[in-house]
Amino acid sequence: MKKLIVIISLVFCSGLVFGIAGNSFAESNELIPSWIKSTAKFWVNDQISDQEFLNALQFLVSNGMLTIPEANDSKIIQKSSEIEFVETGIFPDPNKKPEYYLKRYYTESSYKDWFDKNYPDTTIEEKVGYHSKIVTDDYYVNSFFEFAIKPPKNWIIQENPVTTDPEFAGIVSFFMNGEYAVEEYNTSMIIHYLKELSVNQIQQYNSNLLEYHRDVIYFEESSQTKLKDEYLTKKPWGYILHYKFNDVSHFPEEVIDGVVYPEVFLTLQNEYVIFLFENGERYDIILTSMPRDYSKASEEFSKSIKTFHVGSVQTIDEILQN
Repeated sequence: MKKLIVIISLVFCSGLVFGIAGNSFAESNELIPSWIKSTAKFWVNDQISDQEFLNALQFLVSNGMLTIPEANDSKIIQKSSEIEFVETGIFPDPNKKPEYYLKRYYTESSYKDWFDKNYPDTTIEEKVGYHSKIVTDDYYVNSFFEFAIKPPKNWIIQENPVTTDPEFAGIVSFFMNGEYAVEEYNTSMIIHYLKELSVNQIQQYNSNLLEYHRDVIYFEESSQTKLKDEYLTKKPWGYILHYKFNDVSHFPEEVIDGVVYPEVFLTLQNEYVIFLFENGERYDIILTSMPRDYSKASEEFSKSIKTFHVGSVQTIDEILQN
């Protein structure tokens, strides 16, 4: 008999069980007796007490028909005022629409925490097979370049930012603000869009995509750069390339619009992420950070790039109205 996991937010306690005709259930092919299903419905509707419902569940436990998962079991899904039965190993349930999971994820903080902990490398939309990204008020949405991202909280948004390379203009920047910001240099992340060869064309020259794109980390001829880490993640739509590196750059004294900018040697810790689509479309997201900011900035950057989406978007209100 396949066991089911019942997820509840209460603690089992001992007590009397409801009386039933034991032989009739033993001869049945039901995984859960019909009276338990009815009892669960009565409990959800507050027609019986918590204790009465616990007594019924205790019967299933005592007869080996129910498994109580450990607190860290990855199959646990909690929801107040509801009992949900989940077959072991099945998520998402093919009998439920994607909207069911989206509503729970964006309206129940405990459910969101559970999903993010157990599926850190995917979004809820990808996991349940939904075609659009759900965006909330704290997302930045660019309809012209068709992407959305949730920037780090309290970072300052600047569209069409100026860069040191005029041929490599940015779409938007997010500047760190608050206790971790420093006066010497604004720790920030910037997003660029490019169009290059398709992935298939690139791989005809070099099958190693990380090696092919590694030159992106070398910004200036006058800088010293050390690669710290690099990794590649395959996605249904293409690849994510991630580089981590340190550099020291030399900026000589110069005069701009009558203002003298003194010579400076700048030490930075950086991350460079490329979202590379099969057709050659490419979005680059770059973090440049002062060393004293880096630990916090890198943490915020990682959270932000996980929310990056290219394509159609919807608001959670649109989902809730359906």
